[in-house]
Amino acid sequence: MVKLKTRKRNGFDNQRRTTVPLKSDIDLPNPIVADPQCLGQLLSNLLGNAVTHGDRSQPIQVRGFERSGELFLSVNNRGAPIPDAVRASLFQPFSRPGKQSSLQGLGLGLYIAAEIARAHDGELTVESTASAGTTFTLRMPSQAQ
Repeated sequence: MVKLKTRKRNGFDNQRRTTVPLKSDIDLPNPIVADPQCLGQLLSNLLGNAVTHGDRSQPIQVRGFERSGELFLSVNNRGAPIPDAVRASLFQPFSRPGKQSSLQGLGLGLYIAAEIARAHDGELTVESTASAGTTFTLRMPSQAQ
């Protein structure tokens, strides 16, 4: 069982070297049955992505809740929207937006996050607009095996 607040805190700890404000709204009164290391990795990857690609003057927002037996966990950041052409391949291995050479990483973070979601019988989706920013959302059964 996972106490998601602990996983969230660990994911935040991995991003402490930044000065990006973080806001969270986690309403999960019951433990989630899932692999804690995997969910921690997923959250860390999403937070790292938000820090790297978002507007660092705007807060990253993390939300978590359970509804009808499903866990929803989202990470939102403000900044330039992800173009449709880039969004289509975001969850592919070695995918990097615009192949920006100034960015560190191999382009595996979102691929790994999506694979973790699938391993928990869930999915990872992305929405990105100029007005609402970019939101990655994990949806999975709250009692995944």
